[in-house]
Amino acid sequence: LLSSLDIDFKGKSPKTKVMVTDGSKKSAQKWFAKEGGKTDRKLIAIHPGMGGSALNWPESLYLDLIKALIQDGHQILVTGGPTESALLRRFQAALKGQSGIFYYPLQSTEGNTLDRLAGFFQISDLVVAPSTGPLHLAVALGRPVLGFYPPVRVQSAKRWGPFQALQGKSKVMTPSVSCPGVLQCLGSTCEYYNCMKNVLVSEVRQEVRNIL
Repeated sequence: LLSSLDIDFKGKSPKTKVMVTDGSKKSAQKWFAKEGGKTDRKLIAIHPGMGGSALNWPESLYLDLIKALIQDGHQILVTGGPTESALLRRFQAALKGQSGIFYYPLQSTEGNTLDRLAGFFQISDLVVAPSTGPLHLAVALGRPVLGFYPPVRVQSAKRWGPFQALQGKSKVMTPSVSCPGVLQCLGSTCEYYNCMKNVLVSEVRQEVRNIL
């Protein structure tokens, strides 16, 4: 915010760090190995859900991205919050028969906690998510991230983008439109609606390759 207002803070940008228990990473590794995860393949965590505070990338495109990344030889961990079990089940049904896909917390018997989610992010090579808390958790953990952000002014990456992300290890995907929305999406009255679908799977796939 200070930078965008041309305020000089002499480069003293504070570093953020989330403290998690020592056992969180080991617990995630143990669970992942038990489920058949491979340590010689990249693991990409994808968190497709959010609380609705901003526009999200379409669910169908998340599914297409997962299929594309599986084709690229990666493993996928689909994560969700306490209220997103139905979302994870839809993904599980749509991706039935695909190998190399894991679901937290649907396949977990140890509960859905922030500490456990942090543990799974710690063992992931990349975290893909919309503008939501888990994305910022991943950044604070020092993980590479790819985030989906709408062009709506108060929902934009300029205000809510990844803070202190690793140089060259983060990417924000936003539709290239001159959005007239200030506080919220104008819906079907906007000539660019639904612009989030304009972020193509092929573009995201390439950015994943660039980051990894």
